[in-house]
Amino acid sequence: MHVAVDDAERGQGIGRALCQEFVHRARAAGCDDIRLSTVADGPAADFYDRLGWQRMGSTGHPDGVELVCYRYPVAAPRNG
Repeated sequence: MHVAVDDAERGQGIGRALCQEFVHRARAAGCDDIRLSTVADGPAADFYDRLGWQRMGSTGHPDGVELVCYRYPVAAPRNG
């Protein structure tokens, strides 16, 4: 539901490893893609940009925060 790394531990590849494992498990479960949203002006948006997630647009949250929406294709390439 959430990916979170303690501030003191950031920059060590922990968040990247957590996301890679999630993608691996989603692929193994047969998912075609995965989606998430995060605060548009927060550090997580830059993180997902660096990991290659595709921005799909933004939306407002009821509490007034703007969220950016992402997708990541996880389906194994199909032959043929």
